[in-house]
Amino acid sequence: MALSMNVTLDVPADTATGVSQTQELALNYTGDLLPWEFYVGGELKISYPIGALWDESVNPAQMSYPDSKWAPSELYSWYVRYATDANTKNWNGSSWDFTGLVYDVTETRTFTTVAAKPNNPTNPTPADNDTDVSRDLAQISWEDGGGADTFDVYYGPSGSTVLVSSNQVGVTWSIPSQLLNDQRYVWYIIAKNGQGNETGPVWDFYTEDVPAPDKAENPVPTDANTSVTLDQATISWDDGGGADTFDVYYGIESGNLTKVSTAQAGESFTVTGITNGSPYAYLSVRYWRIDSTNAGGTTTGDEWTFTTLRFDPPTRTYFYPGGGAGGKWYYYLVIQFDGSYGAHPWDGGVENTDWVYRPLEYEPNFIATIRKLVSVANSKIWFEDV
Repeated sequence: MALSMNVTLDVPADTATGVSQTQELALNYTGDLLPWEFYVGGELKISYPIGALWDESVNPAQMSYPDSKWAPSELYSWYVRYATDANTKNWNGSSWDFTGLVYDVTETRTFTTVAAKPNNPTNPTPADNDTDVSRDLAQISWEDGGGADTFDVYYGPSGSTVLVSSNQVGVTWSIPSQLLNDQRYVWYIIAKNGQGNETGPVWDFYTEDVPAPDKAENPVPTDANTSVTLDQATISWDDGGGADTFDVYYGIESGNLTKVSTAQAGESFTVTGITNGSPYAYLSVRYWRIDSTNAGGTTTGDEWTFTTLRFDPPTRTYFYPGGGAGGKWYYYLVIQFDGSYGAHPWDGGVENTDWVYRPLEYEPNFIATIRKLVSVANSKIWFEDV
């Protein structure tokens, strides 16, 4: 009795897309179970029957070619070559024997597999667990592990890692501000495409440990200077070493200074026009301090002081009966901080503060100064016209 079989392709459907990477190729048949062969991309993949494994009792109306290794995003073609007719079919104890086989082929179908999720990002810069990274680091970067369309970037100091960039195409991210000193930073990348997301490994790096700066030095005016001019316009100093910026403190009371400049880069400060600044009065005392700052911290500077010059014009002398040896000493009055004369001895004046003795051999001077002398040169006299 002649045998016959008809085969039709089942799944996947022709031109199907988004096919699973584990999709089986299946056919349906009617009639007698005769040999057939699966071809993928024109290449023979498997033939039936396969010895004793060909069991007609298992799913007799449908047979398939299993393959769980379809590549992602690939176009495949497939067809089946099968026996339409046979004269005889016999089991010889180890395999099937057929006579009079006549073959035909099915239609050729195509399918496209689903795109895979992206791979993990790789090759971070800075390298994972890197140390002594410069605080001036401008960006972090990585490489696409494969298949990513966009990336989400998570970044921040340890314990504060947050989303800083979403759906970016590039593989770098610019750091917006200078990094902290001696700090651990943690970051990771989520690679994304239409099939899903892949969260990459967590990376970290450690910034350099910068020591605090040394104290500012070499003040101008020099510390304890008592001959500063009334028009002193600036104060200045030198960086003692390692400072990035300076805070300037200034005032009229020692230990109670006011911050007049914050985080300035320069090593000078203009005092003209500020509160208690120049132009000064005679014998004005000022105090100031420079604090030096960098990523390692702030170093408090020494407190410095200066005093403007004393105005000592030619001044008359006075007789103080009984004040000195022989009872005939002369004295002169001292100009005070406000420009006035000190008090006489009989008015409660204090020696060497309000008035000063002249030596015995000193000749008395009875001129009266009515205007403050500024300069004398070349037979000319300059004085304040007040």
